[in-house]
Amino acid sequence: AARGSVVTLGASITDGYASTADSNRRWPNDLAQRLLDAGLNVGVLNQGISGNRLLVDGAGDSAETRFDRDVLEQPGVRWVIFSDDPINDLGSTTPPPTGDQLIAALARLITRAHEKQIKFVCSTLTPYQGAGYWTPAGETAREQINAFIRAKSSGCDGMIDQDAATHDPAHPTQYLPVYDSGDHLHPNNAGLQAIAD
Repeated sequence: AARGSVVTLGASITDGYASTADSNRRWPNDLAQRLLDAGLNVGVLNQGISGNRLLVDGAGDSAETRFDRDVLEQPGVRWVIFSDDPINDLGSTTPPPTGDQLIAALARLITRAHEKQIKFVCSTLTPYQGAGYWTPAGETAREQINAFIRAKSSGCDGMIDQDAATHDPAHPTQYLPVYDSGDHLHPNNAGLQAIAD
């Protein structure tokens, strides 16, 4: 009766870095519970690796490198939700890639998923001003990527607006304080639930 599986591919936000330890409060856990509560028999496969990046290996293989193994070769996969890897490219790669380079890589992943008849759901990047590696150039690239993802021409089969779910309307480049874990980069349990919702 299973309808298939959805892979959540991302970095520390997907991995649940700032969630309460041993409480299964990562947003993929919250998503799995919401699907269960809705009577949808869909497996949620969390492929989040803290520190992971889209373009460059480091904390594990880059998302591009591991895409076959961690998404396309997973059992029963019908959907992939691509989440927060590019934030690490912007903040921990020297020199950081441009928004255009990250968008081109995202487009390559979309194409690879579609070749296997897997729906590709894009997630906007959450705010991170105040984090140790935030820069104005990184913010410009984040906003460029989010604009691409929100555009009907992106190629995404769906969109999860993690940015809109978590940012402070009065300060859109920052987390809403109630969702900030305190490091201005990772959402707390309430922020992770807002993403799942």
